[in-house]
Amino acid sequence: MSDNTNQFTAKMILEKTTPGALFYREVDDQGRPYPTPNTPGAKIGTQYIRKSAFNGYTPKEITVTVAY
Repeated sequence: MSDNTNQFTAKMILEKTTPGALFYREVDDQGRPYPTPNTPGAKIGTQYIRKSAFNGYTPKEITVTVAY
């Protein structure tokens, strides 16, 4: 990444699992889930991540960093 990269992070909690993916919902600074992905303040909202990305582990919380 270059020195001019902008980024933001979002803390997310596990909300549900599907046969092949984990579904995470973004939480606010107090750890409360945003009710919808379009709630003001939410940066990501929700995210599905393939179970295979975690090699059999199921994290209850993740932090996602987006660089652009």
